[in-house]
Amino acid sequence: MNVMKSLELQKAEGESILKMVNLDQKIGEMAHCFPSVFSFYLPEYETGGRIGAASLVAPEAMITDMPTQISLLNGMFSLIDYGMSTCYGGFGASNTHCSKGSGPERAPAYLSFAPSATDADSVVNDLSLLLTGGRLDEYSKEIIKNAYIAKLNESGDEGAALRLAEQLVVSCPEFHATNIVHKTGELRAEAPAPQGSGAPYKAVVFVMFGGGCDSYNMLVPHTCTIENDANETLYDEYVGIRDVVALAVEDLNELNGTLITNQACETFGTHPQLKTVQEMFDERDLLFFANAG
Repeated sequence: MNVMKSLELQKAEGESILKMVNLDQKIGEMAHCFPSVFSFYLPEYETGGRIGAASLVAPEAMITDMPTQISLLNGMFSLIDYGMSTCYGGFGASNTHCSKGSGPERAPAYLSFAPSATDADSVVNDLSLLLTGGRLDEYSKEIIKNAYIAKLNESGDEGAALRLAEQLVVSCPEFHATNIVHKTGELRAEAPAPQGSGAPYKAVVFVMFGGGCDSYNMLVPHTCTIENDANETLYDEYVGIRDVVALAVEDLNELNGTLITNQACETFGTHPQLKTVQEMFDERDLLFFANAG
């Protein structure tokens, strides 16, 4: 919202509303779209590092994971380059032609900000004031100014140089925090690896695949004699539904049937590339919870 206001978002002619989609999935939150009456954050949420070591909580840090941070910058860069559209991870709903310049002919809304002067110092100072409240330090200013000059000399396009400077500012720490940033230039010390106590223990390892694992090609019916009313076994149903992506029985890693009871098949199999999963199951080091939703 700060970027759109400060860099003077303009709606193209004929556009009545500005629509952004799936921001709760892209950056972790969306106005008037919180997941529960308790907002986005758990009040007791703790992080690692110095905050956790000090026994402090940081509820808002729940959405500062790597996917949301990358999506945030992707969306910012897209907004600056292409306007409010879907181009390259943009926040908008318009699937317009992705052509840099973000003018009214390319997107339903675009950033129209023009600096007070086009010399590098004025451009960077204007952006620092608008986007960081003037907190951009001299080190960052120098980097952005040099990049602006290089882009301008390379392309001769003031608009392209301005967009690059804007993208660099929204990448700075001063844009993402409200405190004064002090750069020491020193590398952060590596934390020592924790030392094991040597005491025996058991652990539950929970791996959450957010769309990264096709479960129906991970655990597959193998040998089935029980048929349904249509004279089909569970494997027949599997093939009928999965069609061309179904795995052949001979390609599966067959699980130890003596460990499988009260199921629709005498045994199941794992994907051919999951040999280790099959071995862990057979050695009673792994269990499947199917259809857990």
